[in-house]
Amino acid sequence: MSELHVVLGAGGNIGTAVVHELVDRGKSVRGVSRSGRAELPGSVQQVAADAMDRESLAKALNGAAVVYHCIGVPYQQWTRTLPVVMTNLIEAAAARGPRTRVVYADNLYCYGRKGALRGPLREDTPHLATGKKGGLRAELIRQLLQAHREGRVRATIGQGSDFFGPGGDNSILDFFLFRPLLEGRRVSILADLHRRHSFIYLPDFPISGKRGAG
Repeated sequence: MSELHVVLGAGGNIGTAVVHELVDRGKSVRGVSRSGRAELPGSVQQVAADAMDRESLAKALNGAAVVYHCIGVPYQQWTRTLPVVMTNLIEAAAARGPRTRVVYADNLYCYGRKGALRGPLREDTPHLATGKKGGLRAELIRQLLQAHREGRVRATIGQGSDFFGPGGDNSILDFFLFRPLLEGRRVSILADLHRRHSFIYLPDFPISGKRGAG
């Protein structure tokens, strides 16, 4: 309980899930969002801050031992927002001392199609993205890991192809799989059917009296 865990983007789907997990584990948690009024457990201290403003972010991180970067923005804002947020986060966390831990919730854009198709993803899987979004995500990772190698912060990066679960109502799995299943409609699966382990098999089963999967 002595360590303070600060979750940035606590009002979003990922941030909310992280906050609940930390609370369930008995951690001392501060949730940071732009409004400071996210729907979080009562034991969570809530703070309003703008991650684009380094001074505002630094105040929100006061006393933090672990910082979780769960901030998400719309695609069209990535280029303008995400590099500034990462720079501000690294500087604010490093100012608290080299033992400050930064946990970054990332996706798989950095690998690109060629990188992702090389086999199981590992820490040494190369970042081969050629698109603008993938290149940006790879640069954010490089920036954080550089700060880690320099001993300025202790970084951990968690990557997921899609985020789903309670409250995860804007993911690809939600739109193409879960919603149709719950409504008894035919589902769509995005996959390369020529690759033996790359698709999901869903047998037909009744949902609300209808045949739900196709």
